[in-house]
Amino acid sequence: MSEELQKNYSEELPKKIIEEIEKVARELKLNEEQKAKLKEEVRRKYLQSIVEPGEAIGIISAQSISEPATQMSLPFGEKILIKENNILRPIEIGKFVDSLMSKFGSKVNGNCEVLDLPKNLNFYVYSIDQDEKLKLKRIKSVIRHKSPDKLLKIKTASGRRIIATDHHSFVIRRDNKIIPISGKLLKVGDRIPVIKNLPENCISTVSIKSIIPSKDLVERNGYIYPYVSHSKDFPSELKLNALLGWFIGAYLSEGNCTKFFVNISNTNEEFNKLVRSFANNFNLTINEYNNFRGFSEGHDLHINSTLLSKFLRETCGGDSKNKKVPFFAFSANEEFIRNLLQAYFDGNGNITITKRGIRASSESKVLLDGIALLLSRFGIFCSKSDDGKSIWIPYKYAQTFYEKIGSSISKRREMLKKLSEMYSRTTKRAELTDMIPGIGNLLVEIAKKLKYPTRYVNNFTKRQRIGRSTLEKYVTLFENIAKEKKIDISNEIRILKRALNSDVVWDRIEEISYINSNSDYVYDISVDGLETFATFDGIITHNTMRTYHFAGAAGIKVTYGLPRLIEIFDAKKKPKTPVMTIFLKKEFNNAEDAKKVAEKIIEKKVLNLMKSISIDLTEKSINLELLNKKKMSNVIERLKENFPNLIIKAKKEKIIITPKKEVDVKELQRLKEKILDTTVSGISGIYNAIVRKEGNDWIISTFGSNLKEVLMLKEVDERRTYSNDIHEVNSVLGIEAARNVIIKEASETLQQQGLDVDIRYIMLVADIMTFRGDIRPIGRYGVAGTKTSVLARAAFEETIKHLVRAGIRGETDNFKGIFENVMIGKVVPSGTGMFELIAKLGKKD
Repeated sequence: MSEELQKNYSEELPKKIIEEIEKVARELKLNEEQKAKLKEEVRRKYLQSIVEPGEAIGIISAQSISEPATQMSLPFGEKILIKENNILRPIEIGKFVDSLMSKFGSKVNGNCEVLDLPKNLNFYVYSIDQDEKLKLKRIKSVIRHKSPDKLLKIKTASGRRIIATDHHSFVIRRDNKIIPISGKLLKVGDRIPVIKNLPENCISTVSIKSIIPSKDLVERNGYIYPYVSHSKDFPSELKLNALLGWFIGAYLSEGNCTKFFVNISNTNEEFNKLVRSFANNFNLTINEYNNFRGFSEGHDLHINSTLLSKFLRETCGGDSKNKKVPFFAFSANEEFIRNLLQAYFDGNGNITITKRGIRASSESKVLLDGIALLLSRFGIFCSKSDDGKSIWIPYKYAQTFYEKIGSSISKRREMLKKLSEMYSRTTKRAELTDMIPGIGNLLVEIAKKLKYPTRYVNNFTKRQRIGRSTLEKYVTLFENIAKEKKIDISNEIRILKRALNSDVVWDRIEEISYINSNSDYVYDISVDGLETFATFDGIITHNTMRTYHFAGAAGIKVTYGLPRLIEIFDAKKKPKTPVMTIFLKKEFNNAEDAKKVAEKIIEKKVLNLMKSISIDLTEKSINLELLNKKKMSNVIERLKENFPNLIIKAKKEKIIITPKKEVDVKELQRLKEKILDTTVSGISGIYNAIVRKEGNDWIISTFGSNLKEVLMLKEVDERRTYSNDIHEVNSVLGIEAARNVIIKEASETLQQQGLDVDIRYIMLVADIMTFRGDIRPIGRYGVAGTKTSVLARAAFEETIKHLVRAGIRGETDNFKGIFENVMIGKVVPSGTGMFELIAKLGKKD
């Protein structure tokens, strides 16, 4: 095999699979040619098995791909961008998920907790589509589970970072498609998407009352006043215009607050003139002082306003180490953002011609993360220092910065113009960060189609990456050649332009390491579409987590391997993952009826229908507010059936529940939990159901089992419907049916592990477990533990206990069985050993 092919295998196949191939090749003593064929076949199967975003993996198939995805998560402190009510906020994922589960509860699925968000809760995240554009997608579910000891930490070339479990999915670009990849399979040199263009622009005002507590304010004629008599009035709602944006940028770069005034320190007169304009616009008094705190003379401008000071402290932070971009800025209009960035870089930025770029520094990493995100509103991508306290904008973006942001200081405007002209005059532009990876053979194919020398694009194809500016040149070149030669390459150009105009930069992974987890839980969210969402640092991460995930692409599967065998042969009362396979009668065997049945049987509890629940300690009552008011009568009816000792009535679109007798707070709390757990509709124990087609049958696979009630449905074919719960089958259909379930489940579990066990052995074990008419486990408390022989019981487990107990009771062992006779070296009562030969000898002559 050539070195190039060997490299391709290493890049496409995970290290573990390559090691397995080598191991098999050694065991089978394959020659190089045979090994090459094996590798090619494995590679082909592996690539076929990859599930790409955009494929049909909706409610049915997304829930049936891979193993339970409860490990794909981020730690508590990882911030993600969430939009609610037109406001985009960075929020810690743990805080977001915990608050929702605290309010609405959660369901336990395996080792994780899951909450499907009520339909009236509209939280959105930015997600990348196959067109490589960022779009808002609704969050459908939130998930949390216990954190592993180690977490994966990834650092990119631009200084972005993300921490996640190593099973967490990321996305990469391959063959001009976006595909998911486990964190375990990422390696240094791979490229992951980071936000470059944030398509956000939706609010134009911010309410002061929503930020400052109302107890601190008095409102009169559209203005608000603090409870301080000498304070100036202030608008109750601020317009997010150019002047306010500029002032907030000036405060973030050069300001600080006291209780009574806001201070801006700057010596540039053009800068200070705009500070005065802001104060005059709001009729605020201003005091100015020279200061000598540093190495040179400074100038302070004190704007006297307790309200302005409190507003800035609440939204922007009070000192240099705790400053941050105010939450409303991320969704503000471009005019506001432009002037905020202009003032920030005028006060805190440095334009360097020799180093060809723009730099800004701050003691606050959170502030610079926000500034970097605001820059993406204009398509400007910056790099971050290792400590996160400075950012760098390369001169590639100088022209964009000059045209869309600019400067309020004339000298800086000239420097910006000079920097942008320098870039436009540069012919050789090395692009290290903004590279388009995973271009496949497209450039070579276009070149061949146009009869253009392929040697000019072979290098990009071989390295599988090309700079964005270089790609732009080739797109223009190819379009001109195609137009001249009248060759249609519109589809190919469309793919290239999609990459060229993407909303992300494919940032190179520079470092991958493991760190100790400092979070008790890890968290994730499930969203519409391609299941991707953005962190505050701008990294687009991927997750296919939905409410329930099951192993196997064919449908819902249960626990397999040794854990399932233990469940079967120990005759556990409930399997870890009880499931049912429901077949429908001929007249209902269609997609529409199958979906109706699936929806009808899913258990819906009061918790699933709640908008809010509260306890009124004064009235000693529980107040429920439902998401859907039409369900109120149904809920009241069910609650009355289950709680006859409660007074339940509807009042002003709420359900008021009052105990008939006096109860304390603890009893009320326990009662609340019981009420939330009450089943309103569906079949108890059926937590989820999915529909799939198998041959000519539409089959419903469920998570959870209730065979008795399911068999009573008129749509269900009771002859073929099946549950993996052995005890439930026994109680509904009898011991013979339970025996058959033991055989079927044990046989399938062994086959899944590639073990070929004769069915007669399994049948024998099933017979031993069930021949007495009930289900007995194979173990100390079942078959082995109830043997009549003392030595046989002692030979299995708990030897001393059995011998001591037999001695105390004076038991006798008659050696009638096989085990006890083997132990003492006697012939076992089996075969010829079951008989004694007796002969009557004749008299001797």
